[in-house]
Amino acid sequence: MGTFAVITLAAALAVTTQHAPPNEGVGSVTVGSLDAASAGLSEAFGAARAAESEGRYGDAVRMYKTQATAGSGLAARRLGDLYTRGAPGLERDQAQGLRWYREAELRGEVLAQALRLR
Repeated sequence: MGTFAVITLAAALAVTTQHAPPNEGVGSVTVGSLDAASAGLSEAFGAARAAESEGRYGDAVRMYKTQATAGSGLAARRLGDLYTRGAPGLERDQAQGLRWYREAELRGEVLAQALRLR
C-alpha cells in the first residue's frame, strides 16, 4: 500500500473516530475530569510548541515526554518528528523516532502509522 493510500485511510479513520459519542464515565473517572485532564495536556502541548518555536528544543522534548507519558498521542508523535528529523542540539535518532511514532499509534494518533511507514 502506498504512502498516499495509508494517509488517506488514516484520515478517514480519524474522521470516523472523532464523531464517537463520549462515554458517561470510565470506572470512577468522570467525563468532566477527563475533559480537565485533556485541557491540561492541551495547555502543556501549547507550551512545548512555544518552546520549540523559540528554539528551546531540549525544553520542548522534556515537556513532550512528560505529556506523552501522561497519555498524549500528539506529544508522542511530535517526539517522533523531532527525533526523526533532528533539531539544533538534538541529534537525529531513527530508533527513538520510530519508538515515539509507535507510542503515538498506541495512544490513538492515527497519522503516526503513516509517518512511521514512510
